[in-house]
Amino acid sequence: MPRSSAKTIRSSKASPPVQGLVQLERDLLVQLARCPTPEGALKVVLKVACGLPGVEGGGIYRYDSDHAILSLVADEGLPKKFVSEVTRYDSRSREMKLVLKGTNLYLAKDEDSPVSEILRRWKIHALAVLPVFYAGRLRGVLNLAAFQRPGFSPAVRLAMETLCRHAGVIIDRIESEHALRESEERYRELVEAIDEGVFV
Repeated sequence: MPRSSAKTIRSSKASPPVQGLVQLERDLLVQLARCPTPEGALKVVLKVACGLPGVEGGGIYRYDSDHAILSLVADEGLPKKFVSEVTRYDSRSREMKLVLKGTNLYLAKDEDSPVSEILRRWKIHALAVLPVFYAGRLRGVLNLAAFQRPGFSPAVRLAMETLCRHAGVIIDRIESEHALRESEERYRELVEAIDEGVFV
């Protein structure tokens, strides 16, 4: 699970005001409750995150645990050529190794990091990389970029982390409900097959 704090937003230094961030969280929960698929939930999280102060673009990934692959689900405000280079990461990539550590990363183009060359090449001043975890399992990754500002405020970082925490909970709920429906369908088919056998 990410080590960085992901508690309910309440910083007194928040910009926009605390009330606005709390309202954002409430609105997010309402929208997530209506999502029938994990991909839909991730798209909602990205859309809300891109409305945070200082965020000028981003992308969100779904993690396929069976194949250890991150696949881009949606993006906003990013150059198409850049998007074409970052649509998929496998277990051997340095990016995957970073997110599997479970740490929220806040990177600047002038800092020495595994992705600093990419940031400089695409003129990204700041990048937030936030794994979406629930119950110790990676569910996705949210990447958010700033092209003009040097970084993100503590309040905005907290908002980002809160979005990811809620996304993990909702994705787990959706997957659990889907698994339950599949189990019920298999049970129903089994009962029907037994009934047919009895009456043959």
